[in-house]
Amino acid sequence: LGNRLMAAPDEDSCYEEITRLMVILFDFKKVAFGMLTETEYFLLKRVVVVRHDKRNGEAVAGCSFEANSNSFDLEYLNSDDRRPLAGTACGVCTSTMKEQYFPDLRTSQFSTHQVLRRNGMNSVLCVPILVNGSKCCGAILLCRPALDGFSKQDRVLLADMALLLGANIYAKRMVAESAKNLRRQRDMLQSVIPPQVLDKIEVFWNEDSEEYKSGNLLGHPRRHLTKAVTRQQTTKCLKMTTSGAIRGMSL
Repeated sequence: LGNRLMAAPDEDSCYEEITRLMVILFDFKKVAFGMLTETEYFLLKRVVVVRHDKRNGEAVAGCSFEANSNSFDLEYLNSDDRRPLAGTACGVCTSTMKEQYFPDLRTSQFSTHQVLRRNGMNSVLCVPILVNGSKCCGAILLCRPALDGFSKQDRVLLADMALLLGANIYAKRMVAESAKNLRRQRDMLQSVIPPQVLDKIEVFWNEDSEEYKSGNLLGHPRRHLTKAVTRQQTTKCLKMTTSGAIRGMSL
C-alpha cells in the first residue's frame, strides 16, 4: 500500500488506492472521507463500490462478491458543500485525533447515525487521518450493517492504513503547492521581463527545451555549468541581453 500511495500522481489517486484495498480486505459497500477545510467545517468525499456480477457481466451497486476478486469499479460522489463539524462523529474524531467507534447505533446521540440506522447500518467507525502523528487532516468514515461490525484487529489495521494515507496526502499537497508557486513565479517573471529575454534564459528551467534535455546550457554540460559560468558572468550576460531587448522594443 505504501508503494502504491507513493506512486499515486495526486491526492485523489491516494483515496482511490486505499479504497480499493479496503474493499478487497473488508468488503465495504461504501467508503467516505471527511477532509478538513477549516477549523469548523469539512468536505465529504464519498466512494460507492460498483461491483460486476460475474454471471452476466452486469454492474450492481453493493452486491456481494468474492474477497479476492478485483471485478469492481469506484463511483465518486464528492461534495463541494462545507459541512459543520459540530455535532458529528467526524468532528469528535478530528478534534481528539482518536478513533471513534460506535458498535451499536441505537445508543448513539448523533443525528447522522440515526439516518444511517434507518438505512440499515448498525455500527460506525471513524478513523483519524493523521500527519506525522500530530496533526489531523480528516477522517475515514466507515459503516456496517452488523452490530459491532469492526473487530479490534480491523480497527488496528485501518488505523495503520490511515497513517499511510495521511503521510502521502501531505506529500501530494506539498508537491501541488510547489507546482502552484512555480507557476506564479513564472507568471510574475513573464510580466516583468520582456519576451525576448525570456526566450534566451528559459532554457535554464524549461525541462521541455532541447538544451535542458541535452544538458548543454551556454555551451557547457549542465553538471559543469556552475564551474564554467560564474555569477558575475551570468549577471553581466543578463544585463546586456535585457538592455538590448529593451532598446529593441523602444525602436
